[in-house]
Amino acid sequence: MKHVEEHFATDDGLNLYYQVWQPERKVKAIIQIIHGLAEHSSRYNNVVDFLVPNGFAVYINDLRGHGKSEGTRGYVNSFNDYSEDARKFTHLIKEQEENIPFFLLGHSMGVLIAVDYAKKYPEELTGIIFSGFGYPTTSKVNPLVVLLSGILSKIRPKGKIKIDLAPDVSSDPNVVEAYKNDPLIFKFITYRLGAEYLKITKKFPESLSQIQIPVLVQSGEHDKLTLETSELFSHISAANKQLKLYKGLYHEVYNEPEPGRNQVLTDLKEWLENHI
Repeated sequence: MKHVEEHFATDDGLNLYYQVWQPERKVKAIIQIIHGLAEHSSRYNNVVDFLVPNGFAVYINDLRGHGKSEGTRGYVNSFNDYSEDARKFTHLIKEQEENIPFFLLGHSMGVLIAVDYAKKYPEELTGIIFSGFGYPTTSKVNPLVVLLSGILSKIRPKGKIKIDLAPDVSSDPNVVEAYKNDPLIFKFITYRLGAEYLKITKKFPESLSQIQIPVLVQSGEHDKLTLETSELFSHISAANKQLKLYKGLYHEVYNEPEPGRNQVLTDLKEWLENHI
């Protein structure tokens, strides 16, 4: 397995950190991962360790304001910045890997980014995978702050709201403990990002109705950080779509204990192979 760490520049001049894992043999397909809120690219090693030896190349960047990328922590001026950054990364990847099937994998907030991307540029993708799929729950945030998010976004865009996602990311206590102690994971969201998050979530069903490329959804039945997974899945217009709900699994299905994690990753690999 070959591993590379690099940076690319966004249209507004930020340097975003990214990682690449390449198999030693011929590449079957490329998977570009878009990670979730407050986390970073190095938390997907289970996906990398499973897919790369099976012939897949994995690319993932730290979102602006996340991980080792530049930008104010937990802040984005417009949610559209995320999807345009993702597209710029896609074009960089395709310059290096020409004429190979290309898939997006979005997790949690990364789902919203991936949907926005696929809605605008479906011709660039072979298919799309969602994990941690559903409406984001606001139970971890003061309801008054949610109600006033639009106003706060304008008057204090970089003001912070504390969040604590750690207990619900995985049923594996080791994953939870690692999440709590990870210096690259932040424990807040800015008012602007919160407002942008809520804004794009309101458009989520309509955006899903415009997705026509093949879709795989992988979610835990015990996911406490998202709501209405099955109802939202029904809005996806693609004729080729599949929903996998995993009994007993939490939000990060790729970071669950065995044997659940192995089943999730096996399903992912088989779906990819069937859509190359």
